[in-house]
Amino acid sequence: MKRFLKVLAVGLISMLLLTSCELLLSLLGGGGEGSVAGAVRDAVSNAPIEGVSVKIYSAANVLLGSGNTDASGNYTINQVKAGNGHKAVFEKTGYLTANYYGISVTANETTYLESLLQISNAYNGVGIANGKITNAFNGQPVDGATLKFRAGINQNVGAVLYTTTTNSSGNYTVTTTDLGGGGYYSAEVSKSGFITTVFTVILVPGNTINNQNTAISPENMENVYRFVLTWGPTPSDLDSHLTGPTEGIDRFHVYYSDQEYPDGDNPEVALDVDDTTSYGPETITIYTKRSGEYRYYIHDYSNGGASPTYPSTALSSSGAQVKVYKGATLIATYNVPTGVGGNCWDVFKLSGNTLTPVNAISYISDWHTGRAADDDHLLFKNLPAK
Repeated sequence: MKRFLKVLAVGLISMLLLTSCELLLSLLGGGGEGSVAGAVRDAVSNAPIEGVSVKIYSAANVLLGSGNTDASGNYTINQVKAGNGHKAVFEKTGYLTANYYGISVTANETTYLESLLQISNAYNGVGIANGKITNAFNGQPVDGATLKFRAGINQNVGAVLYTTTTNSSGNYTVTTTDLGGGGYYSAEVSKSGFITTVFTVILVPGNTINNQNTAISPENMENVYRFVLTWGPTPSDLDSHLTGPTEGIDRFHVYYSDQEYPDGDNPEVALDVDDTTSYGPETITIYTKRSGEYRYYIHDYSNGGASPTYPSTALSSSGAQVKVYKGATLIATYNVPTGVGGNCWDVFKLSGNTLTPVNAISYISDWHTGRAADDDHLLFKNLPAK
């Protein structure tokens, strides 16, 4: 009996240890490893910053990986434990430390963060940030939207430092006096009938940083999908493209030259907004979804003639971001891969209710390294002029 109890006790202790280890791995982001990548540039000059320390921490504040930016300001941190709620800390002598929250890492995938505009600590005086909030469905300004500001990037919890609203032109202004100093802030934007979203606002003492914009999407019915593209000042014209299944063997292609499928009063898919003058939004909505695979791309129309012989990193450096909404819920955010040449960003595939990230950039003209044969790249050759 004593031997039985001893064996039972050993077994229970082993089970407890195993459970504790599994819990610890979960807290650390267990279940495989992925990578975190992005770019760092100076907030005023937009020049790449070399030698920035980038550290990734778990939600339990355990260091998961670290590295430094290269001469082009790019970084990649490999072998990061998969999981949610990670944090990145960016540090360099002479610059303000930046904290980037809410990072999700998936096993065997690279998570790209939005490019960080790092702020020199040499600046003094009042800093001002201006921007516009637009309706993702029609590109019109949104008046009366509420903006709540919190410290850090991609932060939607914690103390609200300041609250303001947009004016009749959809514009807002916030200063270092309002928020207590220069730094990196998250603005939570909300209005009745719209889906609440968060975007980054930087305040640089002694400087005015304009065009810190975002778009908010109206709420939709549960099974309506909407893809919203925004980006920075250059290149001026990025285009959204969506291909998908039809009743026949061909695939439809919705983009600036063919904005609905099928044509008529009740399209299944529509390009709601086509922006050609920087920032976006550029928006595509799936109102009625078929079985089969949908594929979503961003094409750099401004550099459509780029190739490996005449390379361009404009798309990679654009700060492009795609937000995916289903009904009234934001279900995914994709940031453009950094430090890569190319003029076509394959963002994701959608089949059923499953989003599969592709997150790769290539040249349309490069048949060998692009995915022309498999993923509709042939459609992007010889596009019509605008």
